Amino acid sequence: GGAEAEEPLPAPILALRPLTDGVAPITIVGHRARLARAQARLAEAGLDALVLGPGSSLTYLTGARWWLSERFFGLVLSRTGDPIWVTPAFERERALERVRIGGDVRAWEEDASPYRLVAQALGDRRVAAGRGGIEEAMPFVFSDGIAQAAPAAHLTSATPVTAGCRMVKDGHERALMGRACEITRRAHRAVFASLREGTTVEEARAWCVAAHRRLGVRGG
Repeated sequence: GGAEAEEPLPAPILALRPLTDGVAPITIVGHRARLARAQARLAEAGLDALVLGPGSSLTYLTGARWWLSERFFGLVLSRTGDPIWVTPAFERERALERVRIGGDVRAWEEDASPYRLVAQALGDRRVAAGRGGIEEAMPFVFSDGIAQAAPAAHLTSATPVTAGCRMVKDGHERALMGRACEITRRAHRAVFASLREGTTVEEARAWCVAAHRRLGVRGG
């Protein structure tokens, strides 16, 4: 932030120290376990496949972080096996860096349809005429494109799978959430203690980013 570069950080921000000791991140083993739970939920919900786009559920299940844009990026997960990924061709190398589970990464060119690749993935998993769960947060343009490309599939909401997995927290997740809340609380208290008459929004925003960084995490 510009304000941070122009003048020293306030004392309450400078007093912060990392609060990440003893925190164990979610590993690839943990994400594989989450995918296995999602596959079990597919069966329980009577669904044959799950289609995910960028967002919290994608990160929760696979650890992959991707931004939502007008170009489709996502995965197809059936009841067994690793996910099949679909990415814009010009982002393929970046996608390969983010994808840690599943080596089947299919790229679509700008003059082609990503939804055709999704339909092909459903066909390769022999669920082209089955019941597919579409992530509830997926933009309509994506879900409609998939429906047009896979007319034999019965598409419905994947909420029983996505929310069904995410609403139940294990001990490790609860510990991470508790630490995140404590970090956020300390960062905001430090920013609040730094406020003075004339403080601008830009300064406060920069302090908040700096506070989270000094506590050992990204945030704002």
